[in-house]
Amino acid sequence: MFTNTSMTGVGLVVVLVETLAKLFGFEFPEGSVAEAINGAVSFVGFVLLVVGQLRRKDLRLGLFRRR
Repeated sequence: MFTNTSMTGVGLVVVLVETLAKLFGFEFPEGSVAEAINGAVSFVGFVLLVVGQLRRKDLRLGLFRRR
């Protein structure tokens, strides 16, 4: 699925959109189904961000460049 796009990039976009939406005051009512879906999407975005970074072949532990 992520052969042409970056898994880390997709996760980053999801997390940034979520953060910017909250910054501008766009939030769903507490306890609503939309809030639950929003939370699930945020979680998936964060997981994609972490897993995508850890899967990179040019890095060790997702942080340090291999030589």
